[in-house]
Amino acid sequence: MKALVTIVTIAMLGMTSIVSAESIQGQAGGVQIQGNTTINADAEDVNTTASGSGSVATAKIGGISGGTQIQGNTTINASAKSVNTTASGSNTKACSEIGNIGDTTCNK
Repeated sequence: MKALVTIVTIAMLGMTSIVSAESIQGQAGGVQIQGNTTINADAEDVNTTASGSGSVATAKIGGISGGTQIQGNTTINASAKSVNTTASGSNTKACSEIGNIGDTTCNK
């Protein structure tokens, strides 16, 4: 069984997500999961901003990023309070990652 799924960052209070599939694939750099994945994520007051040409600001709380291959069962428990992520100026990056698996924009 193959399913096309978009993985999104969870930034909500008390969110639980359970993914169960033989293989989950997205577009290029997608995520492949063989097994069960449970993501429990709690977040409060998350602020993410970017300004300037080419600036990137990301906050990921409990997620799986593209280019990741997981074999077996995985559980992610992530909790965050008052996370602030800011980038300003041209071509700057700011990232907050809590309970995230895989490469992200800031790792490149």
